[in-house]
Amino acid sequence: MSVSPTGRRAPSQTHSAGVRPILLDAAGLTLSGLLAQPADQPPKATVVAVHGGGMRAGYFDGQAHPDLSLLTLGARLGFTVLALDRPGYGHSATQLPDGLTLAEQAEVLTAALDAFAEDHTVGQGFALLAHSFGGMLALTTIARTPGLLALDASGIGHRYAVEHDERQRLRRRMEWERSWGPLGLYPPGTFRAAEHLVAPVPPREAAEVPRWPGIFDDLAPTSTSRCA
Repeated sequence: MSVSPTGRRAPSQTHSAGVRPILLDAAGLTLSGLLAQPADQPPKATVVAVHGGGMRAGYFDGQAHPDLSLLTLGARLGFTVLALDRPGYGHSATQLPDGLTLAEQAEVLTAALDAFAEDHTVGQGFALLAHSFGGMLALTTIARTPGLLALDASGIGHRYAVEHDERQRLRRRMEWERSWGPLGLYPPGTFRAAEHLVAPVPPREAAEVPRWPGIFDDLAPTSTSRCA
């Protein structure tokens, strides 16, 4: 689908003021990401932002308008915000060309949180904020990692509104609008600013997508009881 003229204004920088790149060693991998911290006080807690399939950590640092960055908003409100490129994306893409399953990604994410806590003040602990496939990973992680503060996931449920095989038959415009809605709902430049964030979905990760309803049924009882 072509991007409308209102979506073609490119940003002048790749991340917001106060946001910096970070690398974390976790479970034998090096994960890349973005970090924003409160300027003049210890953090209340640390929000860990987990992106969806085919995206990267910069998804949470929107460049089309100053108010669109979760990282700068969180830091302004007194939270550290850590947005990580999931395993198979960003720096770890060359290490993991086929990606990892949800269970394997959850192991890496837990190790990344432990590594981050060794060198940074995290406040009351970690809260996960996730979108789409990142929501699947967040639920999987919480089910395996006691003590996390909270989970806020969007763009994911326990069943698909459109089955995987049916989505493949939709015209591209219909699939785009089903996922994102009309382009006019977004500030000018939103999609052009995000073009450099788009990445291939690793095949082992893609294979988990149709399995999600069954995975969710197994995870849900544990996930809902694990937050502190």
